[in-house]
Amino acid sequence: MLDRKNHLPDIIQMLLITAVMLSGPSLAGQGLYSSSETGQALIRKYSSREYGAGTQNWAVLQDRRGIVYVGNNECLL
Repeated sequence: MLDRKNHLPDIIQMLLITAVMLSGPSLAGQGLYSSSETGQALIRKYSSREYGAGTQNWAVLQDRRGIVYVGNNECLL
């Protein structure tokens, strides 16, 4: 006959190990440092009427000085 008192600590230990292993992936998805910033990204949409060019941009390039060039259907912005 098996003695249940001797196996109870083993069962509890296995349950704890299983719980830690199952919670690992969800904890790994959290960053080390939580950001206090929340909300939307700082994005502004410009209409083609505002910048006076076509409606479709094909290429974006930034030079060493930080100037951004945008290749458009109608011109280079």
